[in-house]
Amino acid sequence: MPYVKNTELLPYIRGKVDFQYQFKHPETVKLNCEYNQYTADIEDNQILLWTLYIIGRSGLCSEQLSTTVRKAYHTLQGLATQRPFKGNDCINRSYNRLNQDYQILHSLCRFFLDHCGVAHQVGNYQMFPFLVRTDILYEHFVYAWLKFHLPADFEIKAQEIVDFCKIIESKIDLVIYDKNTRKVGFILDTKYKIPDSKPSNSDIYQAIAYATFKNSQNAILVYPKPLNQPLNGLCPNSSIQLKSLTFSLEDDLEQSGQRFLRSLLNPE
Repeated sequence: MPYVKNTELLPYIRGKVDFQYQFKHPETVKLNCEYNQYTADIEDNQILLWTLYIIGRSGLCSEQLSTTVRKAYHTLQGLATQRPFKGNDCINRSYNRLNQDYQILHSLCRFFLDHCGVAHQVGNYQMFPFLVRTDILYEHFVYAWLKFHLPADFEIKAQEIVDFCKIIESKIDLVIYDKNTRKVGFILDTKYKIPDSKPSNSDIYQAIAYATFKNSQNAILVYPKPLNQPLNGLCPNSSIQLKSLTFSLEDDLEQSGQRFLRSLLNPE
């Protein structure tokens, strides 16, 4: 928290006395003092507060992350004034040894305030490197799209925990339930990768294991691109239908989602 200059009439000396003011106002009993005061209500913190406010309203955070954002927002709200900022307010700012910690934070703020997406092109501004787990992002996207577009007779759950013989604990990416029967209709395992020709054996075994554990007859592997050798058939000695489907990110997302949903619910 930096110092800010403050001028105030005080009954005691604080900082530097403005004697010119006193000579011009001899009737004033109090002293006109100029002093530096510690404060957190500066633009550096106001930018952080506004960005937390925007993130909190976005609805894009998980429940756990939303709790963290709210705590940070309420903590800073008691220290800084909330007022709107744009992404451009976060660039060309002056930093020194006292406020250099803000530089990275303001870079992040600009990212969120501008609603920027991740790209590989060279831009006009510097940005520190960071890692995006595209496999997790793809899983979350497919979940969010299905949650909004599934027919009313179905519901979807993400990251459902399974415990194999109380020895191995794992999480199923997506599970679709029939609301009327409460039975598992589909097991979906998202794979953000493009196999050379067909799904790997490990992907197949994982999907079958999940379907067997949840007593589901449909095990679905979801890829972002069509496979050269897609899967579509019954597993040996089992009633489980194993399929590979595509939810493409290269076309119009709404159209891709509708094609994916039709293939999932209305198999040929």
